[in-house]
Amino acid sequence: MKKIAIIALTASIAVIDYSAAVAQTPWALIARKAVGRVTQMTQEAPPPGAAGGQTGGYDVATVMLDADAGKVFAVALDRALHNPNVTVVSRDAVARRLELQSGTRMAGLTVNALGTGLSQLLVASVRPPGEPSSTAQIVDGILRICTQMKVQCSTQ
Repeated sequence: MKKIAIIALTASIAVIDYSAAVAQTPWALIARKAVGRVTQMTQEAPPPGAAGGQTGGYDVATVMLDADAGKVFAVALDRALHNPNVTVVSRDAVARRLELQSGTRMAGLTVNALGTGLSQLLVASVRPPGEPSSTAQIVDGILRICTQMKVQCSTQ
């Protein structure tokens, strides 16, 4: 009878430990397979005369990095401040958010902490009507941040 009770207690402790481990495993561990892969999206403006035809498009790129979000933001801010083609319109170090301007284009950059040592860098740019896509420049900027941080990144 004691042996059965000990086996039952041991089995229930093992189940509790396993359940606790699964419950505490952040989804970010699963997402680590996507680390370093730059994903991009471009939305073209509707043709003139169509609904919303007076608006431009937008360009977005994002990457997950095996790096601390604060360090990623610091590198992105430093690069923006030292880029003569970019003006930092606003910055919020607590939220890790920048608003940038280059000519007639505006862009937003944000760095999100996804877990310990895992972050997401997201850059979105609104394009004035008639302007070409700036996705290539956004991706290039992200890849330069990766290089400076010594983190391997690549495009899809």
